[in-house]
Amino acid sequence: MIVVANSFILNIFRQIPIFKMDLGMGLIDQKQERIIIKDPFMLKYINMTGKQILTYGTIGKLIFYQDFTLPSKEFYIFNDETIYGLNYTEEDSKVSAEKYLASVIQEINEKTNTGRKFGCFTYHGPIRCVRAQ
Repeated sequence: MIVVANSFILNIFRQIPIFKMDLGMGLIDQKQERIIIKDPFMLKYINMTGKQILTYGTIGKLIFYQDFTLPSKEFYIFNDETIYGLNYTEEDSKVSAEKYLASVIQEINEKTNTGRKFGCFTYHGPIRCVRAQ
């Protein structure tokens, strides 16, 4: 599962204690003096949107990327071939970042019935509604 967001949302998720910064691999090939993108998701995102993203960090198996062009409270979760678009609301900000993200992931897992677990969350509060794109 992959999260693409701007710096506003990423700074919220970065408050989760198990978040690990990971700024990715170098993109410039010094010998050939050209940019080489080695990350398959970055290539997929460029082909889908025409926008460049940066690796930002991880929580367990969740990978976070930064897209500077997204509106401040909007983010996307890519789960296999399904894309979920979400808006972070004032109501969401009243819950801890960990509980919010856990509820979103729980909702996606219930929708897809994958049974896979992402990260180390145990929150069982109210589920946020996400919409498939």
